[in-house]
Amino acid sequence: MEVVTSAGYNPSGWKYLGPKLSGKSTYRAKLICLGYMRNLEEARKRADKMGYRLVEGQAREPFKARFSKPDGKGHVIFGGSEWQDPKGHPRVACLSGFGGEWDSSSFGWSGSEFYGGWCWLVAGK
Repeated sequence: MEVVTSAGYNPSGWKYLGPKLSGKSTYRAKLICLGYMRNLEEARKRADKMGYRLVEGQAREPFKARFSKPDGKGHVIFGGSEWQDPKGHPRVACLSGFGGEWDSSSFGWSGSEFYGGWCWLVAGK
């Protein structure tokens, strides 16, 4: 639930939907634009076709610490894991930053549209 609390949310009523993770991992990752995606499942399939996997939301705060200034291109989506909010909606971790600072660590609805200019953090399979 650290991902939930690090974004300023009360973890009461939230559920982690997976995948199961343990320990720490270090890997090379990069930001890519997948174009307009109707939902998270479509983004996962597109990344897979390109030879990538979406990086888990647990990487959001380490990414933010390592890259303290956004590139000004907008949202970064961490679509490798999901949470369920207290209202039952599946959510994915994201960062938003349009100026010289990150605006917020938050969550986007997994079943919603992801606009073409948004970037996804990916790693090789």
